[in-house]
Amino acid sequence: MRAPRPSASRRLLAASLLVAVGVLAGCGGAATATPQAPPSFVNAPSDDGQMHLPPADTTVGFRERALAEFRDFPQYGGTAVNPDHTRLTIRWHGEVPDALRQVIDDYAPQVPFEIVIEGTEFLPGDLRAEADRLLREHAPVIQGAGPRPAGDGVDVTVSSQAVQAAGSAEAALAENGVVSDFPIFVISVGDVEPA
Repeated sequence: MRAPRPSASRRLLAASLLVAVGVLAGCGGAATATPQAPPSFVNAPSDDGQMHLPPADTTVGFRERALAEFRDFPQYGGTAVNPDHTRLTIRWHGEVPDALRQVIDDYAPQVPFEIVIEGTEFLPGDLRAEADRLLREHAPVIQGAGPRPAGDGVDVTVSSQAVQAAGSAEAALAENGVVSDFPIFVISVGDVEPA
């Protein structure tokens, strides 16, 4: 005896579910392929030992609040989530203000990861200003610049043409008089398209 054929609506539902699963799997792969994008959630084991997803807005909300309240502070160096998503780090230079401790206290019970404050070697505001100066004074040799996440210097992208002419990125910086009071780290060679 033959099994009855599924109705057209059931076939459509099954096809829709397969497409949805494929799209969700693709989204997961895309998130993994772009590690520079901040994660919007963290997997955390619950009391029953199973992995559950916390509300997506807890991590995003914490990072947005920290940015909104402290972005204009020269001591603030941003936030980062470690690769295994067990720790969120706030980078700060100098004494930590009570207002920042209060933000941490407000969110700590809601998030399934550790929140830590990590000191920076240099004042992040000074590094941001130096990155701006390097871009302003040394373009087009310097194609991009920004403070290093750990606050220990400035990351730069050096022009491909300058590197080819000089033989190396370091030689391109030296030959073009690119110097700084802060350590400079060449993170890439390339050309940034104008916006």
